[in-house]
Amino acid sequence: MDMNMDVLGPYPSASDAPCNVLISDVKPEDLPFKISKALGKDYLSEMATRSGSVHGIVCNTKEDKLRVLVSLPVCMRGKSVATHFIFDTGAPKTYLALSVLQALGVPEVSLPNEVVKVNGVKALVTVSDSAKVCYTNGNGDTIELPCHFVGLNILGMDFLDRAGIDLRINMKDNTATFIFPS
Repeated sequence: MDMNMDVLGPYPSASDAPCNVLISDVKPEDLPFKISKALGKDYLSEMATRSGSVHGIVCNTKEDKLRVLVSLPVCMRGKSVATHFIFDTGAPKTYLALSVLQALGVPEVSLPNEVVKVNGVKALVTVSDSAKVCYTNGNGDTIELPCHFVGLNILGMDFLDRAGIDLRINMKDNTATFIFPS
C-alpha cells in the first residue's frame, strides 16, 4: 500500500490542513505546579539527556480525560531544560510553548518553527503560543481557526517516528514508557 494513501485518499500535507489538537483539560498554568508534582520534576529545571527507557504517566485530568504525560529534556544553545509534554497520537506535529524557548535563551521567536533537540533527537517544533492556527486551503484561501493548546507542549507522532521510539502504555499501572533506541 502506498504510504501516502489510505482508504480515504491521500494524506494531506502539512500545508493543506491545520494541526489543531483539542486540549481543553490542561492549561499552561498546570505545567509548573500540578503536572510537575505528578511527574516528580520541576518544569523548566535543568535536565540532562536520558538514554534507554524514559518513564511517563497516564494521568486523569480534571475533565476525566486520560492523558499521557512525560518530561523530556529540550536542548538548544547549550542549555537543556525539563519540558513536560502531553503525548497525543492525534497530533501529527510537535509543539513547544514559548516559555520553553525563553528558558533556553531564545530572546524572540520570529519564525513559527524552531529546531531543537528533544532528549538528544533533532526535532522541528512549532511554537504553540499563537491564538490562531492558520493554513491555506486548496483554493489558496487562508483559513484561521482558534488554537486549542496555546502555551502547551505537545509531543506529536512526528517525533516518535523520527526518534524510532517504542512506546508502551500500561493502563493497569498508569505508566507510559518511551524506549529510545540505543
